[in-house]
Amino acid sequence: MTDYANVPTTVFTPMEYGCIGLSEEDAIAKYGSENIEVYHSNFQALEHTLPGRDNNSGYAKLVCLKTENVRNPCSVQHV
Repeated sequence: MTDYANVPTTVFTPMEYGCIGLSEEDAIAKYGSENIEVYHSNFQALEHTLPGRDNNSGYAKLVCLKTENVRNPCSVQHV
C-alpha cells in the first residue's frame, strides 16, 4: 500500500485548500497532545494584496512536533 501522509493535496475552488502531513487529530493520536504544538495565522496572499482586494484573507494552520527543529505545515487554507 502507498502511504499518502506526505503527499501534498490541493483543491482549486473559490475557497482554495491545500494540505500535507498529518491532521491535528492524527498527530495527537500518533504522538500525544503533550508533544504537539499548533500555530494559527491569518495572512493575505500577494495575488490579493496588489489589486487591493482586502476581502480575500487566508488562514494557515501548522501542526508541529515539539521535538523537531524543522516546522512542517500540515494545512494551508484560503478562506
